[in-house]
Amino acid sequence: ILNGDFVKYFAVLVVKSGKKKFDFRTQKVRYDEETNELSLSYSSKVSIDNLKEDVFTPYLILIDKKNTNKISIIENGRKIYDLPTRR
Repeated sequence: ILNGDFVKYFAVLVVKSGKKKFDFRTQKVRYDEETNELSLSYSSKVSIDNLKEDVFTPYLILIDKKNTNKISIIENGRKIYDLPTRR
């Protein structure tokens, strides 16, 4: 990520930690022009279980800012967080 990217994009970071390693896949990014809300839908699944030590598994995505008021983060079909944006 270059420093100038933060002018045009939101950086959304999800981190899982523990004795499991996860694989992440972006399923859908949808922007609603009427409400100026964006939804980020992704899947996460355990790829390695029962590790001896804790690990951190990051998932980072850059999203075009547009006129976004809120980003809804949806993991495995379940909304986990609504992230208000400051513009």
